[in-house]
Amino acid sequence: MTGTASSDQKLTFGTRLQTLRRDCGLTQIDLSSLSKLSKSYISFLESGVRKPSREAVLKLAQAIAPGDAGLRDDLLVLAGFMPKDALSPLSPAGAPAYSRRDFRRFLQHSLQLIRDQNFTQAEKEIEAGFLRFRRPAQMQTLLAHLELARGAFEQAILFQQTAIKHFDLSPDEQDPGLSLVDFILNLGVMYYFWGDQARYAADTDIQATNRFFALARERYALALDTFETGLHQAPGHVYLLDELGRIHFNLADLDPDTAAKGHWEASIRCFRQVLSHPEKHLLAKHSLRESAAFLGLAYAKRGQFSQAELLLDALSLDPDPNWQLAYIQACTACLAYREKPDESLLDRALAALKRAEQMAPIETRAQLKRDQFQDLAPLFQHKGHELAKGIPSDP
Repeated sequence: MTGTASSDQKLTFGTRLQTLRRDCGLTQIDLSSLSKLSKSYISFLESGVRKPSREAVLKLAQAIAPGDAGLRDDLLVLAGFMPKDALSPLSPAGAPAYSRRDFRRFLQHSLQLIRDQNFTQAEKEIEAGFLRFRRPAQMQTLLAHLELARGAFEQAILFQQTAIKHFDLSPDEQDPGLSLVDFILNLGVMYYFWGDQARYAADTDIQATNRFFALARERYALALDTFETGLHQAPGHVYLLDELGRIHFNLADLDPDTAAKGHWEASIRCFRQVLSHPEKHLLAKHSLRESAAFLGLAYAKRGQFSQAELLLDALSLDPDPNWQLAYIQACTACLAYREKPDESLLDRALAALKRAEQMAPIETRAQLKRDQFQDLAPLFQHKGHELAKGIPSDP
C-alpha cells in the first residue's frame, strides 16, 4: 500500500466542514452549541443533504476558528458564495491581510484539493488566491499550484523553482515571516505528485508496469532529495518530516526487499519524530492519523508486529471510522500470518477488509487490485471465496 492513494472523492462544503470539525476535536453537538445551529442541520450539511446559507457559513466559520478570515473565505467559496474579502486583499494601511500562516494553510488546502482530484475546485480557489497573496514568490507558487491542478507537473515544478530563485534574489520583497523552507516543501510535494502520476499509471498499463515504476522511483527520489535539503536548513521541520516519511514509505513499497529495508526503517524514524513532535498540532488531524497508520504498517513490514498492533488498535479507538486504518489492519494481519500461520489472523484480516469496503468501496477495491499479490496475498490464497462474497467486483 502506497502512502498516497488515488481517490475519486471530491471535496465539498460538507466534507470540508466535517474535516475541520474533527480536526478541532468537536462533535456535532459541540459545533451546534458553538454556532447556535441545530445538530440535525449540521449533520445534513456534512452529508450534503442541505446547502448552507451564507449566514450559516459565517456562523460555522466563527465557531470553528474565530477571526480566521482565510478559513471563513475558504468555506464561503466551497458553499458557492463570494469570499467576504475578495475585493479587498489589502488592509487599509496597505499591509498584507494574510500572514505567512494563512499562506501556508492556503497552500496545504490547495494541495489537499489536488490530492483529492478535485481539480476544478482547486483551480477556482487558486485563482482567487491571486487576490489575496501579492508577493512575487507567492504568485509564482500560486502559478505552480495552478499548473499542478491541470496535471502539468513539469511546468508546475519550473514555476516553483522560479519562486525559490526569486525568493533568494529578492528577499526584501518578501514578507518578513515568509520562509524559503515553505517553498522547498512545496517543490518536494510537486515531485511527490509527479511520482504518484507514474505510480498509478502502472495500474492502467500492466505491460508498462516496470517502466512506470522506474519513473516513479526517479521522481520520488527527487522529492526525497528536496525534503532532505529543506530539513538541512530547518532541522525538525514537522511538515518536511511527515512528507519525508511518506516518500520513504512509497519507495520501500516499490523497491526490492534488500533496498526496501532501509526505506522502511527511515520511514519509521520520520513518523516517530512527527508523532512526538511538539508542533504536530500544525498538521491536520486526519494527516496525523494517516501518518500514525502508515507507521503501524511500516512496523509490520519490518516484523515488529507487537508495536504495529498496539498502535493500530489505539488508533481504532477514534470514534470516527476510517477506511484506510481498517485496510492497513487487514494488511498487518496478513503480514503476521506470513510470519506465523494462524487462521484467526486471516479472519481478522477479512473482517477488517470488509469494514474498509463498507466505508469506502471505490478506494478499497482500487487498493485491492494493487495488493492482491502483495500484502494481501495470503487472504486471496486461503479465503478467496469468502473475500469474493464480501467484497464485490467493480461493475
